Amino acid sequence: MLLPKFTAPKYADVMLDLEPKLQDILFYGDPHSNWKPLLNSVNELRPKSVFIFGDLIDKTQGPKALEDTRQVLLELLNKQIDVRIILGNHDADTDAIFNLIFEEFGSLICHGTVLELEQQGLRVACLGGVFRGKIWDPNIQSHPPFYSQAEWLSKNVKTAHFKGGVARKHRTSIFPETFETLRHTHADILITHEAPSTHPFGFKVLDDLAMDLGAKLIIHGHHHKVSKDIACGGKIAVRGLGLAEVWRPNRLSI
Repeated sequence: MLLPKFTAPKYADVMLDLEPKLQDILFYGDPHSNWKPLLNSVNELRPKSVFIFGDLIDKTQGPKALEDTRQVLLELLNKQIDVRIILGNHDADTDAIFNLIFEEFGSLICHGTVLELEQQGLRVACLGGVFRGKIWDPNIQSHPPFYSQAEWLSKNVKTAHFKGGVARKHRTSIFPETFETLRHTHADILITHEAPSTHPFGFKVLDDLAMDLGAKLIIHGHHHKVSKDIACGGKIAVRGLGLAEVWRPNRLSI
């Protein structure tokens, strides 16, 4: 007797239930000062929410890049769009970039939080920043050097502090404490700057986090490459965003 052939779930299969709930949301891959694709899509699609996946500013473009980013964010907010920023590894590259993102628009940062999108009926877990060996690299370290920002502050001299907190660079580092806090919540989608294990330079702990959350989809930036994958034995879809890519899933291009 022939047994029925098992067909592993595909990316599109996992996305089918989520896709209708994502029509009012735009996900924007690392801008690096290129805002034109997002503004064009906002004017055409009129989304309720926009998630920006970090690395907002190309520091080599100077002060103009800062002012352009300021004006774009203000324009989006003036359109009554719910704008959220996932921190990338370049979002504290300079004092000026830090001041703009963390201070002027700090209320838009959603790192380490779970957002309730009531109109869409979705919960979105947000983990910005990157893994750095001086804080925590889960691919190579079983015992991270620092568990929390508080521990870092207590073990580093005050001259290493920045504006009363951890060093500027480490404002975009992932601390285990933030990760563990998210693990004990629930979400339908996990959005990150770093990639899960489906990427050659990804991290399996992000697969595990998505499983703990009960998420069906991981969306990530950082690597500037469009990708569609399946993780955790077909239970979770993974969408990698390209450089300055606008993504809103639909049945033709999930």
